Amino acid sequence: MTNNAVQDNLIEKYSPSSFLDDALNSFTASQLRLFLNDLGIETFVGTSNRVFPVSGIKPIEVLSAFSNKLVEKGVNIFFNHSLVDFSENKVLLLSKEGQNLELKFDYCVLALGGASWSKTGSTGLWVDLFKEKGVSTIPFQASNCGVNINWDSEFVENHQGKPLKNIQLTINTTSIKGEALVTRYGLEGNAIYPIVKEVRECIKRGDIPLLKIDFKPNNSVENLQNKIKKAKPKEYARCLNLNSIEMALLKKHTTKAEYIDKSVFSR
Repeated sequence: MTNNAVQDNLIEKYSPSSFLDDALNSFTASQLRLFLNDLGIETFVGTSNRVFPVSGIKPIEVLSAFSNKLVEKGVNIFFNHSLVDFSENKVLLLSKEGQNLELKFDYCVLALGGASWSKTGSTGLWVDLFKEKGVSTIPFQASNCGVNINWDSEFVENHQGKPLKNIQLTINTTSIKGEALVTRYGLEGNAIYPIVKEVRECIKRGDIPLLKIDFKPNNSVENLQNKIKKAKPKEYARCLNLNSIEMALLKKHTTKAEYIDKSVFSR
């Protein structure tokens, strides 16, 4: 629903920078939680500092609570319509199943979707209309999504769908704790989505994104080294409590020499 961060830390989680500063300063994450509570949606703060509805509350219930409140306040909501045109005198022209609908409004919020899921109507075609009207838009960019990793077919076959829990992901100076899921194309999950912006910027600069995974973020290097001080390579998994997918990634991205002489655990 939101993030439990305090203002400056909360604002920096949104992009483009400064776009939502006024809104977030006027209506903080704490105020949003109070508002949700008034709607009957109790929330809690997860380990990643993100805010979720308590167990048992379904997404459709949250959506219904929002929409019911809006309707109660006199807001008209038009689902499954296409935007055909709009004018400066506060008139919208919508279309649904070949029928046009002209609407006058006081205030209007357009929820037109991006360009990533055409079967739901998110085709991104509305951008052309905005350009015709002289309204500038920011080009669509990948966000809140998984990252592509060139897994080999054997790795995908053996580990697709397996989770990486209680990890820390780092790219450049950004570190996020949470979970990730191995997919056929790469990684996704709550520890991945917040770093997509950094991955995107690396690619824009022509750099290769370097993603570091810490399987034991709550342990120091010294602590880990002590655990395997007298261990043989085949005992690493047991000594460090690493599961099959973690061991597979460890072996996949280290040399045999590094693995045997334990230098891999000094990084």
